Amino acid sequence: MDLDQFIRITGEEFNKTGKFSKETLLADIIEFSSLNVLIIITLIKSEFNIMLNVGTLRNCKTLGDLFEIVLQKKAEKN
Repeated sequence: MDLDQFIRITGEEFNKTGKFSKETLLADIIEFSSLNVLIIITLIKSEFNIMLNVGTLRNCKTLGDLFEIVLQKKAEKN
């Protein structure tokens, strides 16, 4: 999966297709809602079979940062 697909899938999950980019701030997506945090964690788990914790998610500022973490975790699994 590439960054564009990752952004598209994330946008679809939040009904904001075409409104996200790699610079989109996670704080704008999450809007400090624990439900939205769980949605992102579940999305990553279902799409990539990678379990992120809240601390890891908090260390990401943008969707691009999150994508890089997902790629790193995926590489560690293989």
